[in-house]
Parts: sequence; C-alpha cells; structure tokens
Amino acid sequence: MNNTARASSINEAARSLLHIALHHATTRVVLLRVERDAFSDLAERTIFETARGFYKAEIDFTLRHIADELERLQEATPNADEHLMYSHALDVLVECYVSPPATYIETNKDVDALLAEIERLSPKSRSEPRLFRTSDIIGDVVAEAKAANQARQSGELRAPITGFKELDRAIGGTLPQIGPCMVLGNTGAGKTAFAMQIAASCGFPALYVTTEMAPAELFRRQMARVSDTFLGRLKSGEMTASDIEAIAKSTAKQMPQLAFVDSTTAFANPQFLRECAQAVKGNAKTLLLIVDSLHTWTRGGNTGISEYEALNQNLLALQRLCHGLECPALVVCEQSRAAIAGGGGVNSGAGSRSIEYGAEIVFDLQAAKETDANGEREVKVVIAKNRHGAAGVQIELSFNGALQRFKSKGEWGVYPQV
Repeated sequence: MNNTARASSINEAARSLLHIALHHATTRVVLLRVERDAFSDLAERTIFETARGFYKAEIDFTLRHIADELERLQEATPNADEHLMYSHALDVLVECYVSPPATYIETNKDVDALLAEIERLSPKSRSEPRLFRTSDIIGDVVAEAKAANQARQSGELRAPITGFKELDRAIGGTLPQIGPCMVLGNTGAGKTAFAMQIAASCGFPALYVTTEMAPAELFRRQMARVSDTFLGRLKSGEMTASDIEAIAKSTAKQMPQLAFVDSTTAFANPQFLRECAQAVKGNAKTLLLIVDSLHTWTRGGNTGISEYEALNQNLLALQRLCHGLECPALVVCEQSRAAIAGGGGVNSGAGSRSIEYGAEIVFDLQAAKETDANGEREVKVVIAKNRHGAAGVQIELSFNGALQRFKSKGEWGVYPQV
C-alpha cells in the first residue's frame, strides 16, 4: 500500500470512530439535558431516570472503547503524522465527551461538516499552506494576547526561559514559543556551558542533543556548576567515589527534567529526535530542544551532498521539528574563520546564510581574553538578531570556566545608540 492510500485508510478509520463518538456523545448530552420534572407522573419519572442511567452507562462504555481503539491505532503506527492525527482525534473525543460542539446539538449539523472543521484546525493541517485574510487572523491575535496576559498575571511561564533575568527581559520574557535560536561564538567563548546552563534552568523539560561530548562529561560540568566544585577536581581522582556520587545525585535532583541524546557516534535523525522529545515532554505544555552543535550533527548525517546543502537541509528539518513539537530550539553553531577574525556578528555562522535568516534569535557570545584573579572572564551576549524585541542589545555576563558557570554582571543590558 502506498503512503497516500495508507494515509487515506488510516484517516477513514479515525473518521469512522469519531462519527460514532460524536453521535453517542451528543445523545448523552441531550439526554442529560432533559429535566426529570418534565414527567408529572412519578412512575414515568422513575422509568425515565432508570432508562437514562442505563443508556448513559452504555454510552460511557462505548466512548471508553473508542478511546482505547484510537490509542491502540496510535501506538501501532510508526508514522509521526499519523501518530499526531490520532493524538488529535483523542483530544476531540475528550471534548465531545465533556460537551459536544454546540452547533451540532442546536442545528443537527452533519457530522461530516464537523469532521471537516476538526481536520482544518488539526495540528496536521498546520504543515500545509493555507490562505489567511486579515479577518481570519484577528481571533488568533486576541487569543494570544489573552493567554499572554493571563500568564503575566499568574506568573506562569508560557515558554522556556534562559534563566538570566536581563537576557529574558531583552528577548520578550521567554525564548520564542516555536523556532530555532542560534548560539554563535568563538572557540572557548562558553557556548556549550551557556546552552547547558539554560537547558538546566529553563523551567520546562529539556532534551540536549550532544554530538561532540559524551553525556557523562556534560553532566559532570553541571555537577561542577551546581556544587561549586572545580571541574578538574571531579576528574582528577582526588575525590572519593562516594563524594562524587553524592554530588551527582544532588545535581540530578535539581534538574529532573533534563535528558540527553548521545549523537557522538551515530547520527540522530529528525524522526528519532521527535520521538525522544515527545517522550521527554510528557504532559508538559512544551520543552526546550538543544542541538550542540549544528555543524557536527550535519556532518554525522551527511549523505554525500555539500556541507552547504546539508546545513540547509538540516536547518529546515529543525524548523519543521520545532513547529511539529511546538517548541523552541537552542542551536550551537560554529563560526567562519573570517567572522572570527572580524569579531563575530549576526552573519558569522559558518557555511550557510540560513543560520541567521531562519533564526528567531541569534545570541553572539563575545568573550574577553583576560581572566581575573577569581577565574572570571567577561562575556558579552550580543542579541544580534531578535524577532521578539530589540536587536543589538548587549547583556554582560561573567563566565568561570573551572566551575562551568555564567553569572549576571549587571542588572540590565546596554542598548545601542539610535
């Protein structure tokens, strides 16, 4: 069976189940709306209550059976789009159970019309081109404003944060809800430490895809940061195994939502990353995906095309991954030699202009050469591109390499003169 026929078959199975679910759920709600006082005779009222209770139990049983069948079909399919469709079908079923679409109850609208609307609004259709008129967009803008206001009033995070107050403020409060953010910087600027610290402090589950260092090495760096223990001491053998274990357990306890994908010896393809991300995300409303680094990841999966083509291909895959998962990504990138000599900047990513063009935000880490007596070195985080606020803002941090830790230096960044 080809992919088109298979998708049609899968879709038909879900449609048939939803047909049954919509009819049963609607009958259930209509039945519960009938007032028992409509029956003046006590015997009639008693018969109605008994019949209603029996029929409601039958409907509930049927709806639970349909939900089980949808879950079974969802688990059986290896295709990500089909998996997403079944997930949406289950969401629709839950909504129908609680309160079926009012338009169907009031106007007896055909179920096919309802299902067409469901499919139009489903996550699967968002990957397809659609025409929007300005009047179509107003509802989304208002809903977004309402959600943002409610989050601000409640203090609830809508998306992962960096953990640096002034940096978060400069980018609009949080990282973008969807899309890649690039981390640029010269060798030794602290790009990996910067990404790791954000991953551990972002307020949501985080999946760190490492292509250069083993997960144990990255975790050891977190142990140094959290415990104020020099990284060298954790590796030199001067500490006992029990001491190391105690620090490791304490560190893991502080970041229970952090997970790693080890892609140092094998390429982690986008589908595998999607599955891992969904597992790590669990019931959370979003997660943070980190790829360290884009260039090493690209080389690991290169099938013989040029690096330029491979980078563009993987950048597009990352964008689609972010949209499919509805999450942001933090992507560590290499700089070109010319950019290193010229001091970095928004266009300093090596190999492809798509690095900066496709990014929601570009963080350019510019590290000072001198280290003070405490082992601290100034690192300016220049927001070289920002679709969610002002670009050109500089946030001053200090970085301690021995502790693998960034700290805020000032209360606020420095804006460029206009």
